[in-house]
Amino acid sequence: MSSPVFVTGCDRSGTSLLTLMLDRSSSLKMLFEVGFVPHLASHESEYGDFSEAQQRWYFIRDLQRRESTSGAVAFDKIEGVFEEEAERILQEAAPIDYAGAVDALFSAVAEREEKPRWGEKMPEYVFHVEWLASAFPGSQIVHIIRDPRDVAASIRRAGWKPSIGDAAAFWKKRVSAARSGGHVIGGDRYHEVRYESLVQNPAETLQRLARRIDIQFESEMTSTHQSGMDAMPEAHQGLEHFSLLERPVDPSRAHAWKRELSRSEIADVERVAAPLMRNLGYDVTGKTVPLWVQGARWAKEAGGALVRRTRRRIRSVVP
Repeated sequence: MSSPVFVTGCDRSGTSLLTLMLDRSSSLKMLFEVGFVPHLASHESEYGDFSEAQQRWYFIRDLQRRESTSGAVAFDKIEGVFEEEAERILQEAAPIDYAGAVDALFSAVAEREEKPRWGEKMPEYVFHVEWLASAFPGSQIVHIIRDPRDVAASIRRAGWKPSIGDAAAFWKKRVSAARSGGHVIGGDRYHEVRYESLVQNPAETLQRLARRIDIQFESEMTSTHQSGMDAMPEAHQGLEHFSLLERPVDPSRAHAWKRELSRSEIADVERVAAPLMRNLGYDVTGKTVPLWVQGARWAKEAGGALVRRTRRRIRSVVP
């Protein structure tokens, strides 16, 4: 089995940027958000050792049913591998276990580009760090971390969470989960990269990471915009939240929260995330929500509660 590289991190933390950079190395092929790897392991008993056609059919069927991201299914994101070829790859590799089947399919994608190793980027894998390390004993886990104030601002622009505070909680849960798993598997296989370092000093940051995960660093890795969206799966192309990848690496994206967030929004993020921020070395401003904002929020909540009580009373008396 090869030694895959899994890139993970809270959404909007630079996982796609880092993945495009790593993919430009001649020694590593990165796949984007295929997403099934930890989840289909629960069906291992059906797959057996993949030596029988029916076992292989079960696996391929599940790949064709498993929802991935961007409206695609997992099988569609295994680039250039069609059903007949997947059957052939698995048959030639058998007898194998579940992880071996994953490795066989993804290795076939890497071999097409004459690359000796494969990797996958999936933000949701923050919750599966220990499992990945166990299932793929030679694997390396790369966790990219970004200032939660920038993550929260980006999530708000995308409309994924109802409030800045909810976005901060989303960041905290995911970063904590990945770090917990990383602590268990150890620093020889778990590696943290700061988004701020990646965009401000890309060459130095990538050189350091390349040494740790044992891939070849090449200067082209810092120029992802030259390949742009063409290097990403078709399902991701044209999506607005990936549009920055078509431009040169922009150092100003680090600490953009200082321009984009209000005092109240900064306070809302830090109220949720300050302890973990300090642990990670991020400066905490200590800003508080102004009294007039607190009053406006209280009035809004109180008004909403009054409306709800009134509705309940009306429903109780009106037949």
